[in-house]
Amino acid sequence: MSDLPKLYIFNADNDLALASGQEFYTPPVAAQRIVRDFALLPVWWAADGSYILADNAQADHIEWCNDIAEKLGKHVTIVNWRRLPRIVAEVEPWGWNQALLRKLSRFQGLRLPSPEVVATIRQLSHRRISIELLKAFAARCESIGAAAEDFKPRHLPIELSDFEEVVDRVATHRGCFVKSPWSNSGRGVMQPFDSSQPTFQHWLRGALRTQGSALIEDPLEGVQDFALEFRLDGGKARFEGYSVFSNDSRHSFASSIVAPAAQLRSLIAGYCDADLLVEVTTRVLEEVIGPRYDGCLGIDMLAYSEGGRTSIHPCVELNLRRTMGHLTAQLGNALVADGERAEFRIEFSDSGFTDKASADDGIMLTPPSADAHYRALLAGQNVFSKAYRR
Repeated sequence: MSDLPKLYIFNADNDLALASGQEFYTPPVAAQRIVRDFALLPVWWAADGSYILADNAQADHIEWCNDIAEKLGKHVTIVNWRRLPRIVAEVEPWGWNQALLRKLSRFQGLRLPSPEVVATIRQLSHRRISIELLKAFAARCESIGAAAEDFKPRHLPIELSDFEEVVDRVATHRGCFVKSPWSNSGRGVMQPFDSSQPTFQHWLRGALRTQGSALIEDPLEGVQDFALEFRLDGGKARFEGYSVFSNDSRHSFASSIVAPAAQLRSLIAGYCDADLLVEVTTRVLEEVIGPRYDGCLGIDMLAYSEGGRTSIHPCVELNLRRTMGHLTAQLGNALVADGERAEFRIEFSDSGFTDKASADDGIMLTPPSADAHYRALLAGQNVFSKAYRR
């Protein structure tokens, strides 16, 4: 464990940068906006005495951040890129990629992973890792027997690199999902019901040209999306909480339930043995990922209905980075009263937000600003515990 202070960076474009595989990468405008608007989000998980990189933070944003930190009983320092030459710290970004490593490597006081470590993170972030994880789940569930039957994998993705093979698979497996290899959180996912659609074929040709293959998954009748959040360190996986969420029609994150861990556990326990699922997932992650990765990760799962029973698909995707699930798990325990629940959501406005006080029935997780295009909040009335006072 390093004794250096942490430097937190919210690089929300991490998945896109990983997909590009380039050291010189420029994120699209939408990604740049969310990076700017959410730059101070790490105040909620930052350690006492740490730094947060927020290059464009205004005076009122810094005041807001300092107020939040004080309420949480800690002190953080906001820095910009110009101050980094004077900072000595261990960097903890949202996620690691080659472009971020290159940008930070010129600052001698920053402790960074090696290029080989970041290359391994990219390799492990390829969606084919889900096949490896599901096979490890199947082997471990087989050894446990009936107790693990609810989350024994029954559907494995297949990886194809030939255009015609993918098109044929889509034609014969109606409603299947086609996913590009490096694209998490709902990005790079298509569900083409007609394999001859020009839009789908154009997208597929691009994915095969730039990323080499596509993953095809069976459609499942989803009942509930959820995730288990972990941190891996020295080959050991530490469970950090549950995330229970919903996606929109485009398979992107919509909102999540924020509540104390016991309440979220009870929701998952309605579908399977929640404690055994955590135990098995811990062992699988240590076996497959543990020797090759240190840091936060989230593994998305799905409770689905099939053949008159509810089962668990134990790896929809793996996110080798910090996730919003880590944040909501922490906030549910720290801020929400027992027996209550809040809703976490991310809102977007193309013209910016003029209603700074619209979250009076909840807690703003990012600075109220009319210039912001994105904002994050916990919505709910009379659900927050005395651990947080506005």
